[in-house]
Amino acid sequence: MITYLVDEGYDARDAREVSRAETSARRQSTAYLQVIRTFLGCPDAYIVSTGPELGTRESRHVVARYRLSEDDVLGAARFDDAVRRRMADRIPPRPGIPSQWRFISGRGCFDIPLGALCSVDTDNLFAAGRNIDGDRGAGASVRVMGTAFATGHAAA
Repeated sequence: MITYLVDEGYDARDAREVSRAETSARRQSTAYLQVIRTFLGCPDAYIVSTGPELGTRESRHVVARYRLSEDDVLGAARFDDAVRRRMADRIPPRPGIPSQWRFISGRGCFDIPLGALCSVDTDNLFAAGRNIDGDRGAGASVRVMGTAFATGHAAA
């Protein structure tokens, strides 16, 4: 049995917070193991390994010419300088709260503008993937691999 269960809220820019979150996540894995052992056929279950580190979904963003917002995502925003058209993904309200599916109005997809990749104050500095400028809600939809590939290509 393979499980991916831990969800931690932490500031990925703070080493103490990351250490605290990793410790908490490993404690959670032990607690989950105790529950799994109550399942039929699993009384001898054990942990083979835990992840080497937490999977950080969001930490830093470039301050860009345009900040993509959750409203842009859900409102099916279109931009003249679009580099990618994207369907919505999960939008977590905040750490520790389960993700939720939200539907995009109208055509069911939104554009990612080049302005969200271009630094507002540093010429020739572009971001891609989860580092483009966007609020938490927008970030939940743009951090996925296909979009990271497209924005990376546009940034190059």
